[in-house]
Amino acid sequence: MDMTFFVTIGLGIVMLIAGRKLFWLFVGVVGFTVGIGLAERFFPGESETTLLVLALITGVLFAVLALFLKRIAVGVAGFVAGGYMATYIVSLLNLGIDLPTWILVLIGGVIGAVLVAVLFDWALILMSSLIGANLVVQAIDPAGWFATMIFVGLFLVGVMIQAKTKRS
Repeated sequence: MDMTFFVTIGLGIVMLIAGRKLFWLFVGVVGFTVGIGLAERFFPGESETTLLVLALITGVLFAVLALFLKRIAVGVAGFVAGGYMATYIVSLLNLGIDLPTWILVLIGGVIGAVLVAVLFDWALILMSSLIGANLVVQAIDPAGWFATMIFVGLFLVGVMIQAKTKRS
């Protein structure tokens, strides 16, 4: 197991437990997730450490923006997370939706941004739980329907934990 595995699992667990309370971290994790995807795509063959550093830099930039531009940064993170999760869920559930990826990202992104704008706390709970469950499942990489079961279970646990802390 490599360093990326432990970082990804750790970030996923933090998102499941405290994504709403640590909104800046939620935005940073979305930035990290985008950063790792972009780094792998644009810098193939680079060392794992280089890719991780590039992803961490992107995540830190997103988190700093969230601290200074809260609503805008969370809206952008909602759009990015919504688009990312739309493509991931369609792939995970093997829905066979025959749309170009950019349209799926746009639809998911708009839904994510609207959710964040209208239901700020609940949107953070739902989206951080989705991202957290996604990070853990991708890190452990289970096969087939087991991946779906773990994803749904972690998502529900994340929502329950964060909803309970929201009330108190």
